[in-house]
Amino acid sequence: MATSLNVDETLLQEALALDENMTLDMLMNIALREYIERRKRLNATNNTDSLCGAFEVNETDAKYRIETTEEREVITNYAEHVDEVIY
Repeated sequence: MATSLNVDETLLQEALALDENMTLDMLMNIALREYIERRKRLNATNNTDSLCGAFEVNETDAKYRIETTEEREVITNYAEHVDEVIY
């Protein structure tokens, strides 16, 4: 499928300069594969609580609070800092 893209010329030249044998088609395919794999890893990381369970914290530390909902429920990012919190 032919696609017209508006790509930052500086980024494109920098990426192509890293490998003299790289074609634009190869570069775009590699970039898309890497993007897809990264997003899959991020999605898997964000679903850790559904895979491993959750834990409740009675008194949340302010540095881990992200948001408070309209129902006054505190949303935290403890999962991103689980090693600090548990150990």
